[in-house]
Amino acid sequence: SYLWLVDINIAIITLWLSWKWIDKEVFSKRILFMLHIAYFWVTISFILFTIQSVLNQNGYYLLSSGPLHCITMGFFTSMLFAMITRVSLGHSGRQVSANSFIWKLFLLIQVAAVLRLIVGFTINFQYSQVLLLISALLWFFCFFGWLKEFLNIYFTDLK
Repeated sequence: SYLWLVDINIAIITLWLSWKWIDKEVFSKRILFMLHIAYFWVTISFILFTIQSVLNQNGYYLLSSGPLHCITMGFFTSMLFAMITRVSLGHSGRQVSANSFIWKLFLLIQVAAVLRLIVGFTINFQYSQVLLLISALLWFFCFFGWLKEFLNIYFTDLK
């Protein structure tokens, strides 16, 4: 299929936007950096979709569900985590800033996404089930940790 023609253009546009939006404040504000990291997963995903389409067109069926999990675990999960953090803090009248605990949870989500991506690239890898379990447990731990950190915000008055 010729999906790679669309995929490569999306990859280029999202890479260009990522580059265009970066300024010195991005790296000093964790919540903003989290959003940028999450968005960059879109570029990675469409680069992988491009590679997958070209390989499939030539009879090589590699990457399996890797590109799909890159966008779901990488982009959607990271963006969801960053946005619920930002929105919960902002709409409750608190300073919109990710503390060290939330930052570490976000980084663990990145690890979970990479592990899931590795599993998605392999079909009969000996440790696929172990990596899948670790990835799922990390994902659960991160959102449970977020809930533990933020649940009280939803049951207290605005600041």
